[in-house]
Amino acid sequence: MKPSGAGEAFEDGGVEPEVEAGLLQWLLEGDPAIRWRVLRDLTDASDEEVIRERARVANEGWGARLLAAQDPNGHSLLPTG
Repeated sequence: MKPSGAGEAFEDGGVEPEVEAGLLQWLLEGDPAIRWRVLRDLTDASDEEVIRERARVANEGWGARLLAAQDPNGHSLLPTG
């Protein structure tokens, strides 16, 4: 069933094609931690492309910052609470 307003989800979970294309583009322009999941879950990207993007997470963006904030035992050095 088609939604009543622009950008609303269809019953099958999809959205209008023009909204979907814009949303995917926006997500793919983001951090590698987001980009690899979008490639894996929301596009027809090849396994090789997904693996290549996933490898970037530990060295770039949020993933790299999170890993840099760990002590040698893997515990977070980030402030809590």
